[in-house]
Amino acid sequence: MLTAAIAFKHKVVPLDVYEGKIVVAIENPMDWQVTDALSFNINKYVEPVMASPEDINWALQFYYTSEDIEATLLDYDEELGESSEEGEDYDETIFSAVETQQVTDNVIVRIVNKIVEDAHRQKVSDIHIEPGMGKQKVVVRFRKDGVMSIYYKFPTKYRAVFVSRIKVMAHLDISNKNKPQDGKINFSHLAPVDVELRVATIPTAGGIEDVIIRLLSGGKCMPVNAIGLSTPNLDNLMAGVTKPYGLFQVCGPTGSGKSTTLH
Repeated sequence: MLTAAIAFKHKVVPLDVYEGKIVVAIENPMDWQVTDALSFNINKYVEPVMASPEDINWALQFYYTSEDIEATLLDYDEELGESSEEGEDYDETIFSAVETQQVTDNVIVRIVNKIVEDAHRQKVSDIHIEPGMGKQKVVVRFRKDGVMSIYYKFPTKYRAVFVSRIKVMAHLDISNKNKPQDGKINFSHLAPVDVELRVATIPTAGGIEDVIIRLLSGGKCMPVNAIGLSTPNLDNLMAGVTKPYGLFQVCGPTGSGKSTTLH
């Protein structure tokens, strides 16, 4: 009844339906513009109840994981289809301006934010965005505990806008596609998720760029007895670090907890 596109657009979560009414959780129940828009879209009376932004965001990510991606892709396909006929005669210099306009589109912003939020929720260490050549799809992969898995395959038309959107977020030069670039993003300024992103772009064949995003979760340092070591390993660790001299090495694959252990 309340589609993912509408729920994410207005930041509301449906809770119950009774007697022709729908109860939704919203940050500001006095925002009549939102409730009127919802009522118009679903043709039901909307009864708003207050909820914190954090709870709303969590519920949206929990209940609309796959549906939101499909819905936003359809939305963007329609918008891109409407403007594609007008842009067919543009030359390459004008296309750069069009690309810049596309990366600020709400649909692209929502999709990129959702990829990062899903990665954080799944405790992923890295996000790999791999645009294919020709008509190959844009593959988004997650790395968790050193193992790569496919998160989603997007149509080819998302190749440029994804990379450009991430470059804008990381304050990188979107016009330079011929050399590697590095940057960082404080994602807490864009969504209620306490995570810092380290971004690396690298040019590949055919004038395409791959993007790798490292997720560095915020939070306080953990005590050494809370990092999950077995009793014998914890005893060996404490015995080793208390010696007056020597070399202490922390080794392991990506995302295994090296930095957490050292901090």
